[in-house]
Amino acid sequence: MLKIIALILGIVIAVLAAAFFVWNSFTEKAVIAQSGLSEYLADALDKQEALTNPIEVTYEQKLPGHEKNNMELHIYYVRMQDTLHKMEIIKNDSGYYYKSTAHYDAETKEEKRLDQSPGNQDYGEINNEPKAFWGTQKLDPIHYGYDSKLSDDIRQGEVTGFETIKGAKCVRIEIVFDSDGGAEKKTVWLDSKIGYMPRQVELTYPSGKTTAEWYDYREVAPNAFFPYKQTVTSIYSAGTLVTTTQVSKVEAKTNKTKDDLTVMFPAGTNVKVDKETVFDRWEFTRKISDLLNR
Repeated sequence: MLKIIALILGIVIAVLAAAFFVWNSFTEKAVIAQSGLSEYLADALDKQEALTNPIEVTYEQKLPGHEKNNMELHIYYVRMQDTLHKMEIIKNDSGYYYKSTAHYDAETKEEKRLDQSPGNQDYGEINNEPKAFWGTQKLDPIHYGYDSKLSDDIRQGEVTGFETIKGAKCVRIEIVFDSDGGAEKKTVWLDSKIGYMPRQVELTYPSGKTTAEWYDYREVAPNAFFPYKQTVTSIYSAGTLVTTTQVSKVEAKTNKTKDDLTVMFPAGTNVKVDKETVFDRWEFTRKISDLLNR
């Protein structure tokens, strides 16, 4: 008799669990759908950004292929309204040292970059393509892309369902691009338990694929989350490259301003301006002078 009762109780519990799972899935889909699918998710990401701006992040990377020299990349990153700032310092046990500072203004679409290494001439660049803010060195899920925010990409995408990524139930979104040698498709997995921040982003290119994964999300401000670990795996015909990044410090809602972060070129810096044509500072001055003297 007890066995029969236990069996009936087991069946009832299983049915209730299944019903809860179905209801939970239905409710989640309904909540997203009521605001227009992708728009709801994009708004959630924008809210996460607003809750943390300005944010300062300090993190480190081991450079692949340089393990014997113990070469490390130390990065200081700041994100605020319409502004991204990043300073990279590369050094190893042998005394090698290199510093690169970049500042991107999303309003003007202008990036300034200054590269410095002892014994070498300083090099600067001003351009409209934020090259320094792309690649494995960048750790900011909200701005994981070229000069666009992830929320802007998601607004152009389509919610394709729910998937579990490393134990977390996520909403899956696909964004298809008009490829011109760049990414053809971006697939994003967002986790509702961390404000719909991404657990994973996959970029598909004509020649390969890059997958970024974020772990150890922490609440860095009330209801605002940021990851403390990132892994980027790039697969191309030449092979596979895996880069792991570890965050050491995050400060949300700092007092930083644009003026605090402006890149200044020291006297004697060789500067290239990349608008329509590339000149260094001397060539640019000479070209203008030639035009005025015609």
